[in-house]
Amino acid sequence: MNLTIKNKLLGGFAVILLMLISTAFFMIIKFSESNDRFLKVVDISSRKVDLSNEISICVLDVARQEKNIILEIDQTRMLYFKDRIYKIQDSILKKTDELEALSDEEGKKILSQFTVIWNGYKPYLDSIVALTLKNENERATALSINKGLKTRDLITNLLSQLVEKNKKSM
Repeated sequence: MNLTIKNKLLGGFAVILLMLISTAFFMIIKFSESNDRFLKVVDISSRKVDLSNEISICVLDVARQEKNIILEIDQTRMLYFKDRIYKIQDSILKKTDELEALSDEEGKKILSQFTVIWNGYKPYLDSIVALTLKNENERATALSINKGLKTRDLITNLLSQLVEKNKKSM
């Protein structure tokens, strides 16, 4: 079979074009897989940062509600602040569990330290609430200032470390 130069050129260009199309198709698939992996990493990392910040905000909110209940004189408002404190504590527990599921070993270590300190602080918080509801505000204030302030400082420092660690992992 005698092929003319025209047919040979067309055949060669067709083969090259077919190779380019198949390479482009292959690269599109690989870029799509790479993009999916990247989005998954970014979504998890950003969720860890968000949860870390949300836990920090909740701890500060508990402190604010603690101060509110101590300063309040109306029993109904005290009960409202008490409910807010316990709702925020539940929120902290849920967010901590969710963050622990997403965290690496170093993050789990920091969260474990946070959990130990936070669980150690809860009885003091319960005492502060109980004392305030009994109108023993001086004792509640002393407990809040002495034990509460030190514990919140420790917790805030731990959570700051966790936020920074999670930001760096992005």
